[in-house]
Amino acid sequence: MKTKKYKDSIQSKITRLMWIVFSQLIWIIPVLYLAYYVKENLSDWVNLYFGVEVAQKTAEALAVRAEILSEPVIMNPSTITAYVKAAFASMSATTKAFSLSSIAGITTSLGTILINIISFIVIIYGLLRIRKTYQLQTHDTALVHHICDEIMPELEAIKKEILLLRQNKDCDKTDIRRNY
Repeated sequence: MKTKKYKDSIQSKITRLMWIVFSQLIWIIPVLYLAYYVKENLSDWVNLYFGVEVAQKTAEALAVRAEILSEPVIMNPSTITAYVKAAFASMSATTKAFSLSSIAGITTSLGTILINIISFIVIIYGLLRIRKTYQLQTHDTALVHHICDEIMPELEAIKKEILLLRQNKDCDKTDIRRNY
């Protein structure tokens, strides 16, 4: 009956798992950091792309102009048309700013959701790679241990034969020296 000399110890399993986890973290951490960076700056980038800040400043400036033209001291028949034009321009600029702000908010929300989904997929993919690599290395370790279990008795037998041959050789040398 064979005794199993080579076993996969808990320490080797933990060491193997830690090595695999750290090797996967090498690419997972930068990808997740990039996702975090994009998520943090996405709102600013989208607002800049849609020109929300410019539209809001334009709407504020036109609102101030309409308010100045609405003062009773300035009101006369010739300024009424200027006030009406400024009021309509202010309303349309405010509507445009609100629309751009809403679209930018929706786009930012969709982008954030997409980034969260991608981050989740990266984490799941990393965990699956950890599992697959661990199983592969466990299989390789089991194969090595099986081979060692098979050849170790033969190696022990060869070692014993070598020791016997050395002892016989040493005995022969001492016998030859005694004869002379």
